[in-house]
Amino acid sequence: MLVYTTQASAEVLTAVALTSSYTNNSVTIASKGMSKLSVYTNYARGAAEAASKMFVSLEASHNGTDWFSLVIDETATTSVIIARTWEIGSTSKLNIILDIAYPFMKLSVKETGVVTNVGTATVAYTLSGL
Repeated sequence: MLVYTTQASAEVLTAVALTSSYTNNSVTIASKGMSKLSVYTNYARGAAEAASKMFVSLEASHNGTDWFSLVIDETATTSVIIARTWEIGSTSKLNIILDIAYPFMKLSVKETGVVTNVGTATVAYTLSGL
C-alpha cells in the first residue's frame, strides 16, 4: 500500500517589500523525497500603483548549489525554450502546483513597473509525495 504524505505548510516570506531583482527575495526549499510542490503567493501592489507586476521564479537543484531554471517550450514549429516564470498583474493570490523531482527548489519573487510605492508579497509552500 502506498502512503501519500503531506508536510505542514511553511510560510517563507512574510509581507516582504519587493525589489526589481530575484536575488533579494529568494528561499531554498529542501524537497528531497517529495513529488509535489504547492506554492501560495499573496501579492499586494504598492499604494497608487497601477502597472506594477510580481514575477515568481522556481529553480531546481540536485545539490543545493547549482540551480537550473524550470523551462517552458513555446512551440509553434520550432522549439523555443525559455525560463519559466509566473506573472501576477494585480493585487491577488495565486497557487502554483508543480510535479518535482529534485531534492532542492529555489523560489524567488520580484516586482517590475513600480513608479513610487513597492508592493509586498507573502509566500508559503506545501510539499507532498509518496
